[in-house]
Amino acid sequence: MNILATVSAIRYYPYYWYPALSPALMHGLSAGSSDHAGSQRKKNNCRYNNSLNSFILKFLCTITIVCQCAYTQILITELYRDPPGSESSLCGGASHEFIEILNIGTDTFKINNLFITDGMESDSVIPLREKLSMHPKCIYNRRFICPGQFALILDPDYSEALNRNGCALNIKDSTVLLICGDQEIGNGLSSDDGVVLYRGSKKEIDSVIAEAVDYSNQIQSPVAGKLTLASVSNKEGCSVELRSLIPELHFELNSNGITPGWSDMFRSGYIVEAKFGVPDFKLNSIPCTLYCLTTIQANMEMPLLWELYAGQNQIRKGSIELSRNLSSLLIDIPLIETDFVFVLNGISWGLDITSVWVSGSAVKINEIFPKAVNETEPEWLELVNNSAMTVNLRNWRIGNSEDQAAVSTENCLLGPGRFIVFTKDKKLFLKKYPGLDPLVTQPAIWHVLNNYRDTLCIWDSHGQLQDRICYQNAWFENWTDNSIERLLPDKDGLDSSNWALSVEPTPGFPNSNVFFRTRSKPDIEIGPVPFTPNGDGHDDLLLIKVTLPGAMSMRLSIVGFDGRLLYQFNGVKPQYTWDGKKNNGQYVANGPFFVVAKLTGGNSVAVIRKKGVLWR
Repeated sequence: MNILATVSAIRYYPYYWYPALSPALMHGLSAGSSDHAGSQRKKNNCRYNNSLNSFILKFLCTITIVCQCAYTQILITELYRDPPGSESSLCGGASHEFIEILNIGTDTFKINNLFITDGMESDSVIPLREKLSMHPKCIYNRRFICPGQFALILDPDYSEALNRNGCALNIKDSTVLLICGDQEIGNGLSSDDGVVLYRGSKKEIDSVIAEAVDYSNQIQSPVAGKLTLASVSNKEGCSVELRSLIPELHFELNSNGITPGWSDMFRSGYIVEAKFGVPDFKLNSIPCTLYCLTTIQANMEMPLLWELYAGQNQIRKGSIELSRNLSSLLIDIPLIETDFVFVLNGISWGLDITSVWVSGSAVKINEIFPKAVNETEPEWLELVNNSAMTVNLRNWRIGNSEDQAAVSTENCLLGPGRFIVFTKDKKLFLKKYPGLDPLVTQPAIWHVLNNYRDTLCIWDSHGQLQDRICYQNAWFENWTDNSIERLLPDKDGLDSSNWALSVEPTPGFPNSNVFFRTRSKPDIEIGPVPFTPNGDGHDDLLLIKVTLPGAMSMRLSIVGFDGRLLYQFNGVKPQYTWDGKKNNGQYVANGPFFVVAKLTGGNSVAVIRKKGVLWR
């Protein structure tokens, strides 16, 4: 039996398995990796071991019965429970549910006496014999799964759905296709169903092969009742996928929708999982245990090169042996604001250190729309990543001392300099701003924004305060339904001078005020002088450019040389144009005029005048 089977079996006994992840025990395991620099742990802060063999020997007397399980080489990697459409329709729940499995062992897995159950009904699993025209490169009528190969357990009605409606799943080539011997998978999968793959009969479980359930103690022979996987919220059109193996199986909503026949976790025959320890602020580093697995036999016979990159710079390298197909490596990652990538034999994995550490003030509240006065646009707010590292917003919270809500319970990656919008109603938001779907998220619970004054905070997943802002209706002149924008992300969000009414809302993009409201002194520029609005296509419009501190409001007008008001502009914008007419549409006579900006900031009032000439 391979080493992975033992590790997977230990998962059922967390008391014995969890210590294997601690740095103390990992340090005591047999070393099988080498560093190109050849230095010790104290010199390069890098520790490794090439297998969990020594740990298993230490605890063998405790887990002997568990290790007799010989079928842990198979994993359920994806469960599609809620296709679009009704539960009884072809191309919907009647035909398109599926269960994906993966052989992560080193031996071929035989499909004999194989059954799937949801606890209420058990179905046999057999090879699909009929070749499907829309999946010519998949594998049919095969009674085994090779190491590193995916198989898909399909509903028997899938073939009929293809023939009638042509609604094919995007199944990857070379996937082994299987079906249930009954009419539906588990008599139809409900939104919280878990499943178990086993050998035996419809009534008896001889041995469990793989599982996707909330608790392993649900599994009995015969199964006493419904199996559940309710820890993952269901979403129509999205599957539930396996995201982590160690220290226990962990399923999440598939961010790609569905991925039949492949998994982002399994790359070119490898799985790499990173588990982070507690940041050491004295050493300015984070201990990271990397579990490396391969199903490629040739890669178990030679050392494999690994590299660690901080941004574009290689900061560590070494070799690791996967002689028993699984090995682990302990690396200290520096606490610096950048993205880290681990490369094993040329295959890359991003390391999300933000799950344990985020630099202070990495993410800022950048734009807010609290005044949803009608039903055409919901409340929303925008965050910007002000750091040089990708930040995972999973389990971050927003609110104040009275009320808080998680912005996302799924992985939610925000790249450096990128924007993300959270809204009360995503569907309604996208009607107003189509094309922004990838940038928009609707939290499960919405923290209601006050129309007139509020204080908002964001906390990271560790409870650290990342940003705090406030706003008041009195700060802004004639605030009706505009969004309000932060002028400088680095500047205090509690400072009224750092907020301004938007020229127009810009969710998901740089703020409209950034380029003209971040100056320390106000100014206006006009031209051409003279301007000639005679319709000949040359110099027909007067252009007025404005720069304005965030704390100031402005009223801009055109005044004749005799002091009479000729034209009044509305709002505050970075630039204006004038066509030489009054507000009532009458032509202004030739001659000089003034562009007048009346500026108000706090208790002070200032006026800027620029002289122009109109000539037709």
